[in-house]
Amino acid sequence: MSKSTVGILYMVVATFGWGLSFLLNKNLLDALEMNTLITFRFIIGCSLLCAIFWKRLRQYTDRNTLLCGFIMGGLLYLDLYFTFLALEITDSGIAGVIMGSSIIWTQLIQTVVQRRLPSPWIALAACLGFIGMTLLAWKGKHLQFSPGELLSLFTGFLSGIMVVAFNHMLRSNKLDATSLSIWECLWCGIIGFVGMLCFEQPDFQLAPADWVSLVLLGVICSGVCFLCIGRAQACLDAGRVGILLALEPFFALLIGVLVAREHVALTGYLGCALILTAASLAGKPEPIHDV
Repeated sequence: MSKSTVGILYMVVATFGWGLSFLLNKNLLDALEMNTLITFRFIIGCSLLCAIFWKRLRQYTDRNTLLCGFIMGGLLYLDLYFTFLALEITDSGIAGVIMGSSIIWTQLIQTVVQRRLPSPWIALAACLGFIGMTLLAWKGKHLQFSPGELLSLFTGFLSGIMVVAFNHMLRSNKLDATSLSIWECLWCGIIGFVGMLCFEQPDFQLAPADWVSLVLLGVICSGVCFLCIGRAQACLDAGRVGILLALEPFFALLIGVLVAREHVALTGYLGCALILTAASLAGKPEPIHDV
């Protein structure tokens, strides 16, 4: 099995878990405040990863790993914070469309950082992925550049920065992907914990179903998923990772249909087809074109 195929399989697992997180977050945000949810989600995930990879974490944790992990954890926290904030003040369909711009942002940022253009296949895949995400999330309303829509655009930009930054840190500093992923999650949980203590009054009296959702969110959607995307980025470049992230809303829709019995319009199925096409194009070899 080739290295790129392994990376794609890791991305499939990661995006499936994040697709599941939409349903779990929706249920838990009614019971927990944002920082409290972030804290528990990532502390649970990190506890699992630390228990499994303790020896590896000790071996590969150094000053660069701690610093890069802190930067990535801070970016992850900001991404989650502005995502939740945008969803509170704007239509979820509009927000989803604009957040999907991370596919395009990733390509633009990588072009600037690496000073080379993506191959035509990658550029086409990025456009198809963005159009597919738009068809999945679009609710027929109009963009008005409201504060919520601007926040959604900023969130998409942040996601693009995160993909390129992780990829750059991993390669330029020759870091271990597993250790960097664990520290990213741990720092995000620590920042959320500080925010919880400063701005919230946590209530831990959750229903049994909420505790089950929280454990699933921590173990699968945080621990397993961030481990998988870290290892995927050790196998794939940032452009391909950005495109394969389009599988996240595809899996979210699939889980919504199967679990919550959600209705899907014809445009949604067309969007799914475009996303799967983009994912297949992302596996094509990419020749280098200097800017």
